[in-house]
Amino acid sequence: MSNTEQFIAEPIQPDPATFDVSRMAAGEPGLPGVFRWRDRTVRVEGVVRTWRETGACRHGSGERYVRRHWYEVRTD
Repeated sequence: MSNTEQFIAEPIQPDPATFDVSRMAAGEPGLPGVFRWRDRTVRVEGVVRTWRETGACRHGSGERYVRRHWYEVRTD
């Protein structure tokens, strides 16, 4: 079996019972442990890395806000 890496920008259907509540308690999105994609169930085996996109306030203050959370995951 080969080890492949792909970026796929398609919707998934997360299983809400598997959200990582510890991330949610820290103010981050809850990463699901299981999701449906292309009519199959996929398990998240581990998080490889995370990062955020930030941007300036859209109302003129000098503050920056998190716009998007990204996760690179290893699946089964």
